[in-house]
Amino acid sequence: MTPDSLSIADLSAIAVEFGIREGMLDAAVEELTHEWAADRFNNGALPELDFWDAHEQLHDEADEYAASLNNSGVLVQLQVLSEGGTRAALRSLLHDLLTPA
Repeated sequence: MTPDSLSIADLSAIAVEFGIREGMLDAAVEELTHEWAADRFNNGALPELDFWDAHEQLHDEADEYAASLNNSGVLVQLQVLSEGGTRAALRSLLHDLLTPA
């Protein structure tokens, strides 16, 4: 756990507060892992591959990583979504994700 990361107790309390159940954060985790893949792609990852092969491989890896995270449960999802942020930032993100428009 980094100094800025939230504790398991914090994440558990936030999960209860928002009534988060399995599957509710899957799309957000998938989106985040694909943002990471796009960053890697834009920064020249896999230069040995051609443009489309590199793009496809990085995004395939993002799909696999997202599935692994999503299968690890709500607390892992919250930990990933809160990485480097504050409790208030995570609560704001969850409010945006889970509040109907």
